[in-house]
Formats: sequence, structure tokens, C-alpha cells
Amino acid sequence: MRVPRVKWLNYLLVLTLFNVTLHLCYVYFLLQAHDSMDHTANNIYTFEQALLLCKREMIYRDAGVAIKQALSHVGANSSLEAGGRNDVEELGIHPENFTRLKLSLEPSEAAFDRWRLFKIHNFAVKADKWPELSKQAVCIGTHASVERMHWLVQMANRWSGPISVALFVPDVEFGIAKAFIEYLRNCYPRVREQVAFHMIYPEEYPPRNLSHLEGILDSIPCESPHVVIGNLLTLRPVEMTGWRE
Repeated sequence: MRVPRVKWLNYLLVLTLFNVTLHLCYVYFLLQAHDSMDHTANNIYTFEQALLLCKREMIYRDAGVAIKQALSHVGANSSLEAGGRNDVEELGIHPENFTRLKLSLEPSEAAFDRWRLFKIHNFAVKADKWPELSKQAVCIGTHASVERMHWLVQMANRWSGPISVALFVPDVEFGIAKAFIEYLRNCYPRVREQVAFHMIYPEEYPPRNLSHLEGILDSIPCESPHVVIGNLLTLRPVEMTGWRE
């Protein structure tokens, strides 16, 4: 007895639907497994980031404690007046190849701006590779006060050409800037090789060289420039910020 064609078609349709349903279930579970793997990977990434942030936070904290301790010696044993070096305990050199920055601004050698209000020292600190880099067609030119100097690290890391910085350094900010430039040049080779500093200050506020800060940053970690400059700025007299603002 032959099976009617309609029944065969029904059997085929049911089998096809079952097969399609099975494949859909298979795809669904594959997607669920993939999402689970992605979630696990994201958790691992987040955990690694958390460890990195924790490590950085410890570095920043240690750097802040170290520089505050160093500056406390300066505050206890000296004033902000220029003078001889105090008997600060010698700290371990950091990094190993540490070089002193020889920088002294003589106001009589400065050039005036067009209104004769500010004095300018061009190339007060010259980049080590400036003769080579200055041949390039493009140079980044910017200006900054000491509060923003730590951003130069990121700029130098992102730009391989010459960087010319006009730095506003009135009164004691010159001494702070000098110490921090030495720190940047020793910790970050790109800053030393690419960044040239030009100094500018009002005629009535000539630069003051804080010799008590010499060597104060020798043992401070290189990973925390914003912490370093933040603590150095605590040496700036409160009345000074008044006329600047």
C-alpha cells in the first residue's frame, strides 16, 4: 500500500522544522558561550587595570610622601631667599645618570617684549637634539606656567619633532621651574632631546634662584611629575598668586 504524497510532504516538513530548530538552538548556545567568554575577558582586563591603577596610586603616594619630607627639610632649615645650600641629607640619585642643569638668568642679558613690560631669555634651556630637529618643517610652539609643565611629558611622547616652550617664571617660580626642568630632563629622555625652554618674566619680578632646591628631587620616582610639581608649588608665597591672578 502506497503512502499518500501529502503524508510524505508532512513528514518532510516536520523533519525540516525540527532540523532548523535544532540548529537555532545550537547557534543560541554558541552565542551565549561567546558572550560569557567576552565577559570573562573583560573582567580580566578590568582586574589588570585595577592592579595597574593601584600600583600607580602607590607610586604617587610614595612620591608625594618623599617630596614632602624633602621639602620639609627645606622649610625647616632655610628660607626662600637665595643663598648657600643647606645641610639636607643626601638622597639616592634617581635615575642613575643624573646630570645637573646649569641655568642662570641674567636680567641685563634679556630682551624686552615690544611693550617693554616683560623680559625674555630665548633658549635658556636648549634641547640636546635641537640642531638636528630644528631642520624639520614643523615645530610645536606653546607657552606655559609652572603649574602646567608636567603636560610636556605627554606632548613629547606623542610628538617626535622639536617643541618650543615659552615658560612664565617670575620671582620664585624660576627656582621651582629650574628644579622641575632638571627632573624632567633626567627622567624623560624625549623632554631632554626635544624640548627647548624660553624664559619670560615681568621686569618688576626678576627670577630668584632657589639654591636650596638643588638636588631635592634626586630620589623622587620618575612616574609622578604632576605630584612633584604640585608639591613644589607649595613653596610659592600666597601673596605671589594674588598679583598673578
